[in-house]
Amino acid sequence: MKKPRLSAQQTAPGIVSGPSWFRDLAVLAAFACLAYLPGIGWGLPAFNSWSQDTIAGPNRTFVVDGWPEDWRGRYPPLHYLLNAGLYRTIEAVWTWRGLMTIDPATGAKVLAPPEADRIGLLILASRVLTFLMAVGTGWALRCAALRTTGDGFTALIAALTFCAGVDFAYFARLGNVDVPSMFWFAWSVVAYLRAIERPSAGRCAALGLLAAAAVGTKDGVAGAYPGMALMLLIETARTAQRTSPLGRSGWGTVIASVLMRPVWLAGLASFVLPWLFINGAFHNWERFVTRLEYWFDASADTLHAQQTRYDNPLTLALVSLRYAGGAVGWPLLATMLVAVVAALGRGPRRAAILLAPACSYYLLTIQGALGFSYSRFLFPMLALAAVAGAGEIVAALRHPRRGRALTAVAALLVVIPTAVLLTALNLEMRGDSRYAAETWLAQHVPPSARVGVFGKPQYLPRTIELGYRVVEIEMTPESIAASDCDVLILSSFETQGYDGPQRDVLTLLSEGMLGYYEAARIEGRGYLAPRSWWRVAAWGTEPTGKISPTIRLLIRNRNP
Repeated sequence: MKKPRLSAQQTAPGIVSGPSWFRDLAVLAAFACLAYLPGIGWGLPAFNSWSQDTIAGPNRTFVVDGWPEDWRGRYPPLHYLLNAGLYRTIEAVWTWRGLMTIDPATGAKVLAPPEADRIGLLILASRVLTFLMAVGTGWALRCAALRTTGDGFTALIAALTFCAGVDFAYFARLGNVDVPSMFWFAWSVVAYLRAIERPSAGRCAALGLLAAAAVGTKDGVAGAYPGMALMLLIETARTAQRTSPLGRSGWGTVIASVLMRPVWLAGLASFVLPWLFINGAFHNWERFVTRLEYWFDASADTLHAQQTRYDNPLTLALVSLRYAGGAVGWPLLATMLVAVVAALGRGPRRAAILLAPACSYYLLTIQGALGFSYSRFLFPMLALAAVAGAGEIVAALRHPRRGRALTAVAALLVVIPTAVLLTALNLEMRGDSRYAAETWLAQHVPPSARVGVFGKPQYLPRTIELGYRVVEIEMTPESIAASDCDVLILSSFETQGYDGPQRDVLTLLSEGMLGYYEAARIEGRGYLAPRSWWRVAAWGTEPTGKISPTIRLLIRNRNP
């Protein structure tokens, strides 16, 4: 017997049917263009993206050459492979136009100058793919909410509630894996809801494939799927107890019958086999095990050796709450939490279907495997909360007596602050302090100068692209003296992590004791700074640690 949709309404359309699908898609696309596109060229063209933790860049462009036998990427290979498909298409055009050749001796790819423009185009291609997947994530959440509520406007609100988060907006234009992972996860939620309605082999297989794609893009999202599996079993058992003759035999017989259904094997195989293949397990089992050790081994060069775990679960919960506020803004987070609580009170079964994966993700990934949190780690939970609570938000706005007042309050306290925060993010990216530092260098430092840099290139202005002879320096008196540089560049994103001897050397350098004086100090425009009225208006934290570092430019003192 076919199970009814989760919604009580009888007119819920399918994914692209009904009178509002084109309107909803147009709204989501227009929102994405306004909120995400303005910063898509941030820091380009360049050899290195300014985005931290990106997988697009010169060291990652051709990394798929080792897959599947010897995969050494920090993340699973799937999105690297999708990027590689884009890169190969662009490279074919370059080869046809004579802009790229293959060295016959080494097999290395040689790009025609300006090389930074070529690499920058590859990074931009990866960002465009991320942008499209961000729009696809919103559309998937709209489809998920449509299946649970049957109301097109509610479904659109669910999608916009999540997509308007400032941290998602930040990553929606970059070459990181967070948004691509959310794309596959969001579509797996749609497949999960379809399987809840009728757990056929095809629907379970679709869920397994999409789950494999999500986990094959970013491992941590795996924590959500045990919650989905549990709810699939519970809902199927509830239906069988109510409609099957086995229901008269008691819950034990029903549960045993449900567990033995072959559809689960279809779903499990559709997840496990693609996931093992994506991660190269069939080609190099030892390398695959090494990837697993990155998550669970406390030895060097693993996740837990690089990050500090919170041993107190309550402390981690509070840290996660703070990051959730930073991910979407506190007004929007408060609205989502109230809506989720109301949804649990009004329809606990429907809410539990969506919140069980969020709970398992938090317990298994955040509290369990990771033991620490960042705002982007909370994207799966926030997306599920947006879908679960959207119906209550719209019901409040449609209230016959209080609807208008609540709409006005929502606009004043939620919509406007969120829009302000998104605008501030775009303004900050377009006015990044490193642009001004590059202008200062071009005006005051000749191209023949030796420029010394400290730390990672994604923290710094684009010096190689400006034609300077760039020297990488360590924060020691000996390294600084041996570099014989005319100019030194310091980024606060690098120096804020200094301690001990490095901090002492930085103090000596700042005081002019090592033969250099500070000629310029360039800061961001402050749209996202703690003192900024933009931030006060939005009541939220944001990616201030990723945009507009303080850049210090030190010139050699020729007359000590």
